[in-house]
Amino acid sequence: MPDTSVWEDRIRQALAWRRKLAHEDRWDEWLKQYRCEFPKGIVAVPVAYSYLRTMLPRIYLRNPRVMVTPRRSEYIAHAIVLEAVDNWLIDELGLKSEMKLAILDALICGYGVLKIGYDSEFGFIPVQAVDEDYETVTQVGEKKGTKVEYTVKVKPGMPWALRVHPSDVVLPKGWTRRDSVPWIAHRVVRPLADIVDDIKYYRKARAQLASKVEAEDEDQLVELWEIRDFKNRMIHVICDGILLLSEEDDLQIEGLPFVFIVFNEDPKSPYGISDMRVIDIQQAEMNDLRTLIQRHRRLSLLKFLAQKGAMSQEEAGKLLAEEIPTIVWTDSEPGVAVQPLQHQIPPSLRQELEFVRADMREALGYNVNIAGEFVPRTKTATEVLTVQQAVNLRTDERRDVVADALALVVRKWNQLIFKYWTDRKVIKVVGVKAGSEAWVSYTGEELRGEYFVSVSPESSIPPSRALRHQQAMQIFQALNGDPLIDQVLLRKMALRQFEWLGPEALALVKGEQEAPMQTLAQTLQSMAPGRPMMQEPETDLRGGRAALWEEIGGE
Repeated sequence: MPDTSVWEDRIRQALAWRRKLAHEDRWDEWLKQYRCEFPKGIVAVPVAYSYLRTMLPRIYLRNPRVMVTPRRSEYIAHAIVLEAVDNWLIDELGLKSEMKLAILDALICGYGVLKIGYDSEFGFIPVQAVDEDYETVTQVGEKKGTKVEYTVKVKPGMPWALRVHPSDVVLPKGWTRRDSVPWIAHRVVRPLADIVDDIKYYRKARAQLASKVEAEDEDQLVELWEIRDFKNRMIHVICDGILLLSEEDDLQIEGLPFVFIVFNEDPKSPYGISDMRVIDIQQAEMNDLRTLIQRHRRLSLLKFLAQKGAMSQEEAGKLLAEEIPTIVWTDSEPGVAVQPLQHQIPPSLRQELEFVRADMREALGYNVNIAGEFVPRTKTATEVLTVQQAVNLRTDERRDVVADALALVVRKWNQLIFKYWTDRKVIKVVGVKAGSEAWVSYTGEELRGEYFVSVSPESSIPPSRALRHQQAMQIFQALNGDPLIDQVLLRKMALRQFEWLGPEALALVKGEQEAPMQTLAQTLQSMAPGRPMMQEPETDLRGGRAALWEEIGGE
């Protein structure tokens, strides 16, 4: 059994290492800037909020979809089914919202983290995963009917991916590459009563913690450290020096179950460089300049120097009234007794403010085009295009980082599906034959194969319904009547633009009906038109894919 004191010492050293490299002491301040929380008396410019809220929609994938490409010809049909499964999981498990949070973390803290898991949020033990009633044992407590896990995106018998805040993930001291670390520690905060009730932890260890529940508030939160030991392929869970769990880690598939998002790599740090650190100085300068401008503006209010006794209090009050009378009486010559005094705002302050703003934009590649600001001087189309192309280089690079992270999450999900989805499931697939739709039944073992998973980063500005309708009509008009084009499918594509009218839109196509369910073997057969439908093999497809593909006429 591992020595808890050794691991606790390693974690302390790793935390100190992270504070030094990732500038962790500034994270709270940067978060306050994003929240527009500034000290009283400062006129703040919401630079962080404006930048992050403008950049985030340009980086995250608006409608993330993966493409699964087989590495061998016998996996073509399997890839079609697996692609449908993966894209269904992305929507079902809410991966898009988790990635948006991880992207925001990467912009503020320098790196974002997604954690991959299966069935249980706080440690997957295969023998405890599902009982005879198909209820997940690891999500319920020892007390009958009580739950010890509450995240709705973590579902029984399903993979998941959750965003973890950077402050809760630590890498070992001295390592500069994220893909070569021997372990990763994840800080987890849970109610003490739930830990005592969680049967995945050792009974003796839970008994040691049980006395604290009696002495302290049952809802008190305590800190756990979940250590993924890549060197020994183990998972260790430590709480207050007590070893709660030390078992083989079944989630270490294709590396550790973590995916990092880093936009600004640091060659000597695994934690990256925060965008907020880049604009931190400019944020302070802009706040200082705006505060000075406010003070000068207050000083610029019209004031008077008046000789004492030269004007009565009643007449002086008329000068401060909203409606100044035509005559204000004085007892002496006005030019001598009363003299106006008005201060001017130095124009250099506003010029300096624009200089600082330009410095910030240059550092981040963030310009008025991205922000959608109005530019008084009309630019030519060539000027706008040149600037936009330069901006897109940086934006596309970041979007590629997000796409790579999404593809890695899906690849890890697929390995879990291949291993643990032993019960037969069904999915609706499109495109096995041109324009066809079919319900396909499958198991994870049947889908096991060699695939390339990729993501095509889409435009961050979503096309409107009018634009989609216009493009569909243009395609319809161009291809209508072409003998080389499936006219039925072409009409379905056009009618889908009117689905808001109801299901009757697609029903206008004659003969449209729900396709019967197919097995994966039948799906393979459907890829060879004109051949007799094969029966589903009695054994799984791992050993007979090549022979099956040869039988149905595959190359």
